Amino acid sequence: MHDEMFERLGLRVDEVKGVSGTSNDGNTARRAFEAYEVFAEIVGVDAEMVHNFGKILSAINCQLPLNPDAFQDLCLETAYQYIFLYGWYHMPSTVHKILIHGRDLVQNR
Repeated sequence: MHDEMFERLGLRVDEVKGVSGTSNDGNTARRAFEAYEVFAEIVGVDAEMVHNFGKILSAINCQLPLNPDAFQDLCLETAYQYIFLYGWYHMPSTVHKILIHGRDLVQNR
């Protein structure tokens, strides 16, 4: 997967950088989500769900006001996709916090 990620997207993932840290940073995530269809194919997950996660990440990092209702709709749609497609895999607590309580996050910032 690492080789394919580099060959198809030019991304180095999970590689040590210098004396501390890895290649997994915001720029790597941004570039992966920009090419969400290829990224999803490489990692073997649903492309629409990856696209939604990319939109959620962009919205959270945006400093402009967001429509809490629209954001909640996107988060809940993504949560339902996750449960329907990958319910066999425990949803990480951070993902749960964003998808289920995302409205509170954007309202209280």
